[in-house]
Amino acid sequence: MTVIGIKRKERSMNGYEINVAVKNKRGHWCHLFATDPRSCPNEKAAERLYELFKEKFPEPNYDISVTRLETLGHHVDFD
Repeated sequence: MTVIGIKRKERSMNGYEINVAVKNKRGHWCHLFATDPRSCPNEKAAERLYELFKEKFPEPNYDISVTRLETLGHHVDFD
């Protein structure tokens, strides 16, 4: 793809983001941390990490959610 004389290559990147929240003293969920999709590039890696987090951050004090992300990037070549 060329846009105004700039060559671009499309690249898709998929991955899984795992979010961990902790329940505070008032009973509200507070974001603790999230993984980067590069840490879980496929379903198998995400499942392994999810199982580890479930062990380290047990219910009911922690909540773990998983999101599959799909992004499309464009490599830009200005030469």
